[in-house]
Amino acid sequence: MWIVLALWAVLWLGSFVYPVTLPAVGDGFLRGGNRIMAFLALQAGAMVPALAALPLRPQAGVMRWLALVPVLCGTGLIALIAITVLRAFMTDPVIPSGPAGPVTQPAPKGIE
Repeated sequence: MWIVLALWAVLWLGSFVYPVTLPAVGDGFLRGGNRIMAFLALQAGAMVPALAALPLRPQAGVMRWLALVPVLCGTGLIALIAITVLRAFMTDPVIPSGPAGPVTQPAPKGIE
C-alpha cells in the first residue's frame, strides 16, 4: 500500500512541477498547450495508482482512510476543472457594441 501511495504522490506532485519546466511550444492561442497536455497526462497517470489503492486498502486503521486521499484529490481536481469550464460558459460576457469612432483615420495632408 505504501508503494502505491508513494507512486501516486510522485506522479501527483510531478504533474505540478514538471510542466512548468517545459518550454512553451506553438504559436498564438495554443502556445504552451504542451504544458497543459503534460499536466493532464501526469494526472491521468496518477489516477491509476489512486484507483488501484481502493481495493488494496485494509479493513481498519488509519491506512484505510489514507488510501482515499488520492481518489479524493483526483475527484476534487476534476470537479474544479468542470466548475471552471461551466462558469466560463455561464458567465455573461461583456460584448462591445462597436468602435466609438471611425475605424480608419484620413491620411495627413501632403501624403497622397
